[in-house]
Amino acid sequence: PRESSEQVCVLSLSLINIALEAGGDHLGLYPALVTVMQGDLCKHLLQNSQSNDLTILSLTLRVVFNLFNSIKDHLKVQLEVFLTSVHLRLLDLDSADSKVPPERRELALESLLEFCHEPALMLDLYINYDCDVQCTNLFETVCNVLARHALPTHGKVNSINRLALDGLLSII
Repeated sequence: PRESSEQVCVLSLSLINIALEAGGDHLGLYPALVTVMQGDLCKHLLQNSQSNDLTILSLTLRVVFNLFNSIKDHLKVQLEVFLTSVHLRLLDLDSADSKVPPERRELALESLLEFCHEPALMLDLYINYDCDVQCTNLFETVCNVLARHALPTHGKVNSINRLALDGLLSII
């Protein structure tokens, strides 16, 4: 039964990705659909981000990116929650949860890079979060996390260092 539910989850996430990619920003024109995406979809994506299954995590992170590409104007709070509670949590070297397996960390970093490669989104992060006293300084935090991960540990450069450097360079 568990394997079946994982297969259903993978299929569901794949179908949601297709819908988001095909619908694009037109999805924001339907208030009832936006409400479902703001509530139930985001709640389930947060739950899926806790999965130990790398396929489910990868697809979840892809849905998150496509969701924000599609209807980011409707998801200010959700973007802050996803970046802080999923991406940055998986990449936080200082937390008690720093025992995150490198594969999960790399998936989170690759997903964060997708956001970094969207110049308008990085500007939006700064304007809508860092300049708002009621929000987290997301742009600053993302840059700091990328800078920490860009530095090699023990003198060896690895894939995470390269990805983080790529993220910093794309922001600049």
